[in-house]
Amino acid sequence: DAQAMAEVYKELQKQGLSPDHGTFVALIRMYALQRDHASLLRVPVALREAGIQADVAIYNRIIQAFGKQGEAGLGFMALTKDDMEAAGLKPNQGTFNALLDAYTVAGDAVAVANTKTE
Repeated sequence: DAQAMAEVYKELQKQGLSPDHGTFVALIRMYALQRDHASLLRVPVALREAGIQADVAIYNRIIQAFGKQGEAGLGFMALTKDDMEAAGLKPNQGTFNALLDAYTVAGDAVAVANTKTE
């Protein structure tokens, strides 16, 4: 549960251990299960604060997390191509696939048809 994960994370920090990419992937899964949208959106910031560069895979996982919840619009609006590029990243085929899946789960046929790989 979220409380237990937060405690483990705090304990890691107390012991001088730094979170890594895998830590944040686990946090994304947990936030998705909890439907904690605000925390999902803070993951790239938390990565930077931990000295880890957010990569396209992290953004794709966040889009997937929103998509699995049927929240494709919220996920895409929050993690636009511009946001990724501002972080020095370029959307890839995985981003495109995550968006297609998210819009499909949400039942948004118009968005699926309008999704571009650009």
